[in-house]
Amino acid sequence: MPEQPAEPDQLQYPLHFDLRIIYNLAQGATLEPQLVEILQKHHIQSGLPRTLPASGSKYGKMAVAVTFQDEASMHAVYAEIGALAAVKVLL
Repeated sequence: MPEQPAEPDQLQYPLHFDLRIIYNLAQGATLEPQLVEILQKHHIQSGLPRTLPASGSKYGKMAVAVTFQDEASMHAVYAEIGALAAVKVLL
């Protein structure tokens, strides 16, 4: 019988990191309040969103320090933020 592959490393919660967003500047005027609303709705500990330097004039970058207590809340927040019209990439 073939040997089973090892379990992949599991994330350890609580998980602290900077959530990074690349967004369309033309649609991004309301992105910061939408981001804060989503984080508050899911009771996610977070810092204030901050704008990061971006090289072009079409896309902007934003980051916010977050702490997720569990995988379900992380997936829910990623899904909601990723569905916002201005968001192009969520890291």
